[in-house]
Amino acid sequence: RESELPGALTCLKRRVESGRCHRCGRFDMFLPVEENHASSTKAIKAFILLPGALISHLAYTQIAARLSDLGICVVVVSMEPLRLATSYLGSSPIRFAKIRR
Repeated sequence: RESELPGALTCLKRRVESGRCHRCGRFDMFLPVEENHASSTKAIKAFILLPGALISHLAYTQIAARLSDLGICVVVVSMEPLRLATSYLGSSPIRFAKIRR
């Protein structure tokens, strides 16, 4: 099992405090800088990141933060407890449809 980089937790804490990251139980959502999306008809780019086998989803915090700085909404899915992407552990298409809402 690989853990996150030392700066990942600090980065995550700063993003949560600034409102640019929401921790939603089984996934973390990194939001781009808000540009009055409510009044815009422009689509928002999004990316769902599935961690590699045995890698903590927190290891992708800094990558997700950088992508969100570029205007992309990034969802990093937690594959705990076994850190494997299988439908038995919650990585089914139905689950991703719920995240999209």
